[in-house]
Amino acid sequence: MLNVRQIEVFKAVMECGSVSEAARRLNVSQPSVSKHLSLLEARLGMSLFLRTGNRLMPNSEAVALHQQVEQLYSGLTKLNSFMSDMAQHRHGEVQIAAMPLIAHRWLPEVVAPLLRRYTQMSASFPVRSSSWVSKWVAAGRADLGIAMPVNEDGVIAEPLMDLPMVAVLASDHPLAAPGPLTAGDLRGESLITLSTFDYSPSFFDDLLRPMIESSGRRIQTFTTYVACELARQGLGVALVDALTAMQFQQRGTGLCVRQLEENPTIRIALLSAAHWPRSALADQFMAEVRRRSAQTMRQIDDMLI
Repeated sequence: MLNVRQIEVFKAVMECGSVSEAARRLNVSQPSVSKHLSLLEARLGMSLFLRTGNRLMPNSEAVALHQQVEQLYSGLTKLNSFMSDMAQHRHGEVQIAAMPLIAHRWLPEVVAPLLRRYTQMSASFPVRSSSWVSKWVAAGRADLGIAMPVNEDGVIAEPLMDLPMVAVLASDHPLAAPGPLTAGDLRGESLITLSTFDYSPSFFDDLLRPMIESSGRRIQTFTTYVACELARQGLGVALVDALTAMQFQQRGTGLCVRQLEENPTIRIALLSAAHWPRSALADQFMAEVRRRSAQTMRQIDDMLI
């Protein structure tokens, strides 16, 4: 069986070139070093050194053995580093599945500080519908999800953000003024809306039905970003979530954002599996998502004052 102390003594002698220097490095007596070397040679059934006075000259077998010992110590160093990273949650993998509304800009801003801090960590961010995200989390394929809550067995849905729907319009639009808009204000206006919204094709129409029913022309698109850009071009009033509207406003696009008097909202939830264990790393990401969500809602409230 491998004797760790004998290997340690052998390594010290190879690197120091003498028993006395090896003894000083290991803080033991010279007789102890000589004894462990002799035991190692006896176990191997061969000599490893040529004795010339106080010096030890390694033979070819000693050189070959030392190369293997170096590989062993290099592996132990890597293992120690890995264990340290694991203890500090710097090593591992996390997968966060998110709906497009959250994934396109908000989620990268949330996870970037953690990814910069944990440089050895791997991450994956699949972007799909809320229904897909829920199924992925329930199956344990994603550590956590951010999406609209869906009735899915095995998923814990923690309320995260209630995003108001708002009207976005060019700064020179006749309706670009302070205060909330009513369905009557939008009568006859060109509305820019989503043709489908995440997992339910009728979700958006059901949510905004009073505004839609009183509108004139409708321009439909699949993404809120396209809707905001069309509004910036003066093609109508875009009805989008407040998070997207705020992100466009922060880019200095000159868009006006107005509340809707009916105050329709989209609930965003933090999804986790009810029956699958979570890593400490995933818990850190969940804590950061909660913190940034609260911060985002405060920013939206300030925008809509």
